[in-house]
Amino acid sequence: MDIVVLPPMEEPKQYTVRTVSQTLGDHYVMFLNANNLTCYIDEKERVLSYNNIGDILLLIAARRVLTIKRLKDHARSIKKLSSKLLSASDALNVIARALGYRDWPLLMFCRHQDDTVENVWSGFEDAHSNLFSEESSIEQFALKNKHIHRLLTLNAKLNKTRSNSIKQKQRREEKESRTKRQSTSA
Repeated sequence: MDIVVLPPMEEPKQYTVRTVSQTLGDHYVMFLNANNLTCYIDEKERVLSYNNIGDILLLIAARRVLTIKRLKDHARSIKKLSSKLLSASDALNVIARALGYRDWPLLMFCRHQDDTVENVWSGFEDAHSNLFSEESSIEQFALKNKHIHRLLTLNAKLNKTRSNSIKQKQRREEKESRTKRQSTSA
């Protein structure tokens, strides 16, 4: 008769939390922490930083109004973090899309007079939260969309007028400088 010696069995994995939790959410977090070797981090505890392109875009998208200078600084950071795989114009276009615009030139065309840009996506939270549960929220969403369209159209008209007046001023200055040069040479 042969005797086989078996090694001791591993302890069974713990599938519950030994401490008492007050809510089901607390129990869920404790369960994940107890059974995950890499330690589970709750999403609420995660801190956004400027060391990650995704975090930068989330921080940009969370703001309602941003300045053009700040957006260009963020674009430089994104370009740097991408190991220069993204060009400056690509980084600017990514930022414009995060704010709800088609591309950077459209964003610049729709900027306010004080060189700030409104986030097109801001203000939709209320409409999105109950979009399919209430008819009024769909109406609110449509009204907000019309308001944003009107605002962007107004900004575009103001910027067109501003750029035309700047061009006219530059033409006048060039004409004056030409006449001065002609008068001094004669």
